[in-house]
Amino acid sequence: MNLQYDASPRRKYRSYLMRAMVLAVIGLFAGAAANDLKMLDIAAVATAMSPATFWALREHYRQTDAATTNETMKSEAENFPDAVRAVGCQDLECDRRSREFQDAIFQRRVANPLILPLVYYFTRNELEKQAQAGADALLK
Repeated sequence: MNLQYDASPRRKYRSYLMRAMVLAVIGLFAGAAANDLKMLDIAAVATAMSPATFWALREHYRQTDAATTNETMKSEAENFPDAVRAVGCQDLECDRRSREFQDAIFQRRVANPLILPLVYYFTRNELEKQAQAGADALLK
């Protein structure tokens, strides 16, 4: 649940970044056309916008990688109890594997880029409902 809770806002943030970047580029060309700017002036404005555009692209790919890693770890976490039920494991082995998994979650949190708090604020209620439903399902 923790991994799903983290991956969902990352995917939305990534989507918001791309939309904002596309809107900014469209706005640049629309503004240039409305003001009848010359190509050299458009290039100057585009050059001024390029750091923000490159940041948005880089952040998009970083968030995508983080969300994909979360989903990979989530599938491993879901398969772990099934593997234990099917094959079994000694207490020490299960403890070690659980500890490794918790360490991987911690390292993922340390290494992953942050998302804007505003994105988390808007996705929090939906995520809380999903987490509660997941916990209820596990308890049944």
